[in-house]
Amino acid sequence: MNSKYIKIMEEIKLRLADGSLIAGSKLPSVRQLSEYFSCSKNTVIKAYIELEKEHLIYSVPKSGYYVVNEFQDATNENEVIDYTLINKGFTHYEYS
Repeated sequence: MNSKYIKIMEEIKLRLADGSLIAGSKLPSVRQLSEYFSCSKNTVIKAYIELEKEHLIYSVPKSGYYVVNEFQDATNENEVIDYTLINKGFTHYEYS
Protein backbone atom coordinates (compact mmCIF):
# COMPACT_ATOMS: atom_id res chain seq x y z
CA MET A 1 0.00 0.00 0.00
CA ASN A 2 1.32 3.43 -0.98
CA SER A 3 1.87 6.08 1.65
CA LYS A 4 -0.54 9.01 1.63
CA TYR A 5 2.18 11.47 0.69
CA ILE A 6 2.82 9.42 -2.46
CA LYS A 7 -0.90 9.55 -3.31
CA ILE A 8 -0.78 13.34 -2.93
CA MET A 9 2.27 13.52 -5.17
CA GLU A 10 0.62 11.29 -7.78
CA GLU A 11 -2.52 13.45 -7.76
CA ILE A 12 -0.50 16.62 -8.33
CA LYS A 13 1.57 14.98 -11.07
CA LEU A 14 -1.63 13.80 -12.75
CA ARG A 15 -3.02 17.33 -12.71
CA LEU A 16 0.25 18.64 -14.14
CA ALA A 17 0.09 16.06 -16.93
CA ASP A 18 -3.55 16.73 -17.84
CA GLY A 19 -3.06 20.50 -17.83
CA SER A 20 -5.35 21.34 -14.93
CA LEU A 21 -2.29 22.73 -13.13
CA ILE A 22 -0.26 25.06 -15.30
CA ALA A 23 3.12 26.71 -14.90
CA GLY A 24 3.07 29.45 -12.29
CA SER A 25 -0.23 28.41 -10.73
CA LYS A 26 -0.55 28.33 -6.97
CA LEU A 27 -1.13 24.95 -5.36
CA PRO A 28 -3.71 24.38 -2.63
CA SER A 29 -2.58 25.29 0.86
CA VAL A 30 -1.17 22.63 3.15
CA ARG A 31 -4.30 22.90 5.29
CA GLN A 32 -6.64 22.50 2.32
CA LEU A 33 -4.86 19.40 1.07
CA SER A 34 -4.65 17.87 4.54
CA GLU A 35 -8.41 18.23 4.87
CA TYR A 36 -9.07 16.93 1.34
CA PHE A 37 -6.88 13.83 1.81
CA SER A 38 -7.80 13.38 5.50
CA CYS A 39 -4.19 13.41 6.61
CA SER A 40 -1.85 15.49 8.73
CA LYS A 41 -0.29 18.71 7.52
CA ASN A 42 3.12 17.04 7.88
CA THR A 43 2.07 14.46 5.27
CA VAL A 44 1.23 17.22 2.78
CA ILE A 45 4.46 19.04 3.57
CA LYS A 46 6.41 15.84 2.90
CA ALA A 47 4.67 15.48 -0.49
CA TYR A 48 5.42 19.10 -1.35
CA ILE A 49 9.08 18.73 -0.32
CA GLU A 50 9.43 15.64 -2.51
CA LEU A 51 7.87 17.48 -5.46
CA GLU A 52 10.32 20.33 -4.85
CA LYS A 53 13.19 17.85 -5.00
CA GLU A 54 11.85 16.72 -8.38
CA HIS A 55 11.82 20.38 -9.51
CA LEU A 56 8.09 20.31 -10.22
CA ILE A 57 7.08 22.94 -7.66
CA TYR A 58 8.72 25.64 -5.56
CA SER A 59 7.79 27.41 -2.37
CA VAL A 60 7.55 31.09 -1.59
CA PRO A 61 7.86 31.81 2.13
CA LYS A 62 4.61 33.05 3.69
CA SER A 63 2.84 32.67 0.33
CA GLY A 64 2.62 29.01 -0.63
CA TYR A 65 3.67 26.50 -3.25
CA TYR A 66 3.66 27.09 -6.99
CA VAL A 67 4.15 25.07 -10.17
CA VAL A 68 7.52 25.73 -11.78
CA ASN A 69 7.66 27.44 -15.14
CA GLU A 70 9.30 24.64 -17.09
CA PHE A 71 9.55 26.75 -20.21
CA GLN A 72 11.32 29.63 -18.51
CA ASP A 73 14.67 30.43 -20.06
CA ALA A 74 17.29 30.60 -17.31
CA THR A 75 19.09 33.34 -19.26
CA ASN A 76 15.99 35.48 -19.72
CA GLU A 77 17.23 39.06 -19.90
CA ASN A 78 13.99 40.30 -18.30
CA GLU A 79 14.45 38.09 -15.25
CA VAL A 80 15.17 40.03 -12.09
CA ILE A 81 17.34 38.33 -9.50
CA ASP A 82 16.80 39.59 -5.98
CA TYR A 83 20.27 39.38 -4.43
CA THR A 84 18.96 40.74 -1.14
CA LEU A 85 17.58 37.26 -0.38
CA ILE A 86 21.02 35.68 -0.46
CA ASN A 87 22.33 34.74 3.01
CA LYS A 88 19.11 35.81 4.71
CA GLY A 89 18.20 32.29 5.78
CA PHE A 90 15.98 31.51 2.81
CA THR A 91 16.39 27.97 1.61
CA HIS A 92 13.67 27.67 -1.05
CA TYR A 93 14.17 29.22 -4.44
CA GLU A 94 12.26 29.03 -7.69
CA TYR A 95 13.60 26.29 -9.91
CA SER A 96 13.89 26.82 -13.61
